[in-house]
Amino acid sequence: MDDGHQHPEREHPDPEHIRNMINELEPLVLEMLGEQQHILAGQLSSGQIQSLLDKLPQIDEERLVELGEKDSTCPICFTPYLAIIAEEELALAMDSPARPIEELGVTKLSQPWQCNHMFCKRDISKWIIGGHDSCPLCRRLLIEKREHPSQEEELASSEESEPRSQARPAPEPNERRAGTLNINGFEFTTIQLGPIGLSNRSRNDDDNDDRREYAGMYS
Repeated sequence: MDDGHQHPEREHPDPEHIRNMINELEPLVLEMLGEQQHILAGQLSSGQIQSLLDKLPQIDEERLVELGEKDSTCPICFTPYLAIIAEEELALAMDSPARPIEELGVTKLSQPWQCNHMFCKRDISKWIIGGHDSCPLCRRLLIEKREHPSQEEELASSEESEPRSQARPAPEPNERRAGTLNINGFEFTTIQLGPIGLSNRSRNDDDNDDRREYAGMYS
């Protein structure tokens, strides 16, 4: 029914303009996904990394024999433990060792909650510094479970660092938060999902990533 008013035809953006807008939106989406995956990755904090490195024991030849590992090799680099210890002793006798002292020798995951697997110190240190929170052989956690920050604790910690005026409640697992994004005069409604809705990487996904990295360290 004609109400006597003229209605201008709605202008439609051309396909090239739409492609340009998509190209501008894509980096924002990828950044959001990356932030969510970082929260769910279950990696170690810098404090936990340093604590683990400080607690790695030094295994000498006598202790190696007591443990029945005299003829064993590092499961990462396949170098015999005796050769690694000999290299350590030679380096300590030199004024300028080729490697940092903290990377020399043989060690084991010896804390009560750990698995007691042995490695050369250089390789397991590299693994820990990479942020991995479990043994590369058996996947047992390197830190006590009560030390492992939950997702809720990490969110709470990040919010405590914000000014009170900027603090906001953490989203519920299935909560959606909407906003508006304006690009080139066009408004888009954006939805940020809670941890489960947007990127729910499982522990198995992270374990698979760690296995691929472990297998490729010296391949």
